[in-house]
Amino acid sequence: MAKPSRPVLPQLIAAVRASGLSSRDLEERTGISHTQVAKILRGAAVPSLENAEKLAAAVGARIRFEIAEHGA
Repeated sequence: MAKPSRPVLPQLIAAVRASGLSSRDLEERTGISHTQVAKILRGAAVPSLENAEKLAAAVGARIRFEIAEHGA
């Protein structure tokens, strides 16, 4: 499974933290264990694309990808 690029992670983490939801709340909303959520939020784990999308959706956000020409 693909993993989101590093520049996406700080934005995702900021959105999750700004939501005020606990790792247990996020576990209920996403199905991702609260321990894995905690690892992601402290930068100790990189979520799969699927899990990143679940976390984003849980806080009312979404991940958007864009294809750009090489060097653009």
